[in-house]
Amino acid sequence: MADLPKLEIHFNGFVAWVMWLLVHLFSLITYRNRLMTMANWAVAFFTKDQSLRMIVRANSLRKE
Repeated sequence: MADLPKLEIHFNGFVAWVMWLLVHLFSLITYRNRLMTMANWAVAFFTKDQSLRMIVRANSLRKE
């Protein structure tokens, strides 16, 4: 869900997701970072690969 409270506009679903992507991309500083991020997202989207979004620490996997 994406809200623009001053304009009283609310977005849901795919449109809100695309808006989030654009806001995040434009917040990156250089064009190289933007292009690399878009490429990583495209690969993850089309291959359904979740590994780009996972942060796993080796210590948290071990049970003592």
